[in-house]
Amino acid sequence: MPDELEERLERALAELEPGADVTERAHAAAVAALPPPRTRSRKPLVLVAAACAVAFVFGGVTLAATGGGLPLVGGGSHHRRPPPPADTAPPPAIRLPRGAIAFAATGGGRAWLATSSGAHLHGRSLSALAVSPGAINLLEGSGRALVAVATADGHVAFTRHVPGEPIAAAWAPAGIRIAYVVRTGEGNRLYDMYGNGRHAFLVAARTDGGTPTWRWDSLAFAYVRGDGTVMVHSVIDGTVSALPRRCDLGRPADIAFAPFGGLLAIADRAGHVAVVDTLHHGRSRCFDDGNAAMPKLAWLRPGQLMVGAGHAIVRLVIGLAGGADVTDTPGQVAGLVAAPGGRRIAVALRDGSGHVRVVEARTPRFSEASFPLRVYRVLADLGEVAGPVGLTWQ
Repeated sequence: MPDELEERLERALAELEPGADVTERAHAAAVAALPPPRTRSRKPLVLVAAACAVAFVFGGVTLAATGGGLPLVGGGSHHRRPPPPADTAPPPAIRLPRGAIAFAATGGGRAWLATSSGAHLHGRSLSALAVSPGAINLLEGSGRALVAVATADGHVAFTRHVPGEPIAAAWAPAGIRIAYVVRTGEGNRLYDMYGNGRHAFLVAARTDGGTPTWRWDSLAFAYVRGDGTVMVHSVIDGTVSALPRRCDLGRPADIAFAPFGGLLAIADRAGHVAVVDTLHHGRSRCFDDGNAAMPKLAWLRPGQLMVGAGHAIVRLVIGLAGGADVTDTPGQVAGLVAAPGGRRIAVALRDGSGHVRVVEARTPRFSEASFPLRVYRVLADLGEVAGPVGLTWQ
């Protein structure tokens, strides 16, 4: 009986057309699908069925009213991305780490992605990619436009036309704003806009082209100006402040805000690392990881930072005692990210031929003894990818 009733209710709600009176019509359809009471002993069963009907009405009315899809950010558009040709076999998929809701890799003008909702990219040609908090939308950069695509059903939430090629984008942790970089003939321009794709304004006319890093409270982000100066932009009043260059830092190669507070890590190619407290008069801590290579930064927690460069990952403890620990890696570090909570990491490793694989690994222990990196599994085989690899994990 419950299975038969469920089927009746599903058929009744599926036949509804969207309209202003959809709630009343859904209620009537649900009641009509109920069987008439037969005997006194059947009343409990009818009450249970009535409860099921109410649940279907309140759960199904919204879907019926929106044509089967819930409105998301900028959800006025219901355009859907055309499916790939049936005879085109996609390359091997990127794997989703255990417990993650989204994992993405970008490099060489291509993007790979997997989400718990089933969205995926397999080396798609994109100049930029950003995943919204909660993996609700993907912001894809291609040509002269940024397109936000819903991961649930693929509909386009919004499209933002830009004055050049979008090359980097970062969604604020609260999802209310997006910082993005556009390559133009006059320089790499940095913009800030609302999370629904509206009200974009120019923040800087020339930057180094790197991805901005947001502070945890979504009230500010940092970027590197075209001359190598690290800047912090407030989205509240629009002010921009320059950080003094300390710790013998050369031109910054990577920057990253801590997951809480105002600590900002800055690293150059000579192995110099500065951790600046942007909320307390720019007080700095200096480190030297000894690796002269392109660094990648990842915070485990507010007081612990990882620096991947060359064939090693250095774990730095930020505090009164301080300290550093080095773990060798089975390849050159091209990308680095920590899982939420910091218990696991993902590393993009490049071999001698330029081939890049992304692996999931255990976070290196902080110990005086030397331990090899414990790799759990390969998450993606990216092939030959030049330059740094961007990794994101939610």
